[in-house]
Amino acid sequence: MSCSRVAFLGLLGALTLAVAGFTWAQYEGSFQRTLSVSGPVQMTVQTGSGAIVVRRGAAGVVSIRAIIRGRDQDQIHEIEQHPPVEQSGNIIEIGRLSGDLGRNIAISYEITTPAATSVKASSGSGSDTVTGLDGTVRAETGSGRVELRQIGGDASAETGSGGVAVSDVRAAVRASTGSGSIEIDRAGGAARASAGSGSITVHGVQGEARVATGSGSIQVTEAAAGVHAETGSGTIVISGSLPALARWEAQSGSGGIILHVPAQTVAEVDLYSGSGSIDSSLPLTVRGTINRHELHGFLHETAPGRGAFIIARTSSGSIRID
Repeated sequence: MSCSRVAFLGLLGALTLAVAGFTWAQYEGSFQRTLSVSGPVQMTVQTGSGAIVVRRGAAGVVSIRAIIRGRDQDQIHEIEQHPPVEQSGNIIEIGRLSGDLGRNIAISYEITTPAATSVKASSGSGSDTVTGLDGTVRAETGSGRVELRQIGGDASAETGSGGVAVSDVRAAVRASTGSGSIEIDRAGGAARASAGSGSITVHGVQGEARVATGSGSIQVTEAAAGVHAETGSGTIVISGSLPALARWEAQSGSGGIILHVPAQTVAEVDLYSGSGSIDSSLPLTVRGTINRHELHGFLHETAPGRGAFIIARTSSGSIRID
């Protein structure tokens, strides 16, 4: 997610809270709807303020339960009598309110849907949780935590402010936050993660992992392909397998870098530390002049361009390969 989009989502959440305030939750209402579907479901859920929970349910049925909070009882009754739920075959739209009906109101949704469902969930302020779906999932919120678990298609999670946790995704993952931590645990495809400020942890990703944070630590474990990790301030730790021609690239403005490399890895190595030591417990063949701040060489020397590549840069901090 771009910096401008992160800022927009954060502003959206802040404006929602500022306009509504804490007094609008004086009254409460609810509605429920049960829809029949056949085949894969395309679902859109939105709320200006409130939590969204979507999880796997029975085949052929979409069940929607909503809690409405606000300071205008007539407005709540109007939503109860005319719930914002639209269906056209297997295409379902939930939460679209017209005109003033959506002002100063918070609606939280709890939805069950067949496994063969793709979802786009959007909240101005509130958490998003999606579990157990076989389709693609995109969840975003201006302010709040996003959790995606057991997703069969691509998974995307975005928040202006809050943590992100994504696990057990069969395809690719994208995760971003303006401020907060990101955790990605097991993905069958590539992973992309970015944080304005916060730590990032990536585990068991089968595709390339590209992660960046303005300030915070980065840890990538059980990597199976290339890794690109960058932080303005914080430590970077990478471990896993490094196939031929793949790249591990780590860059920290201020912080140490530790690379756990399999002993038999064949790789070209390019290391630089502006202020700090460079060490390796694995045998390295040094190329060129030896310098306390730079090291160029090979792990199990091979012809240039034939093995993998390890590149590490830090302005302040040590670098270690083991």
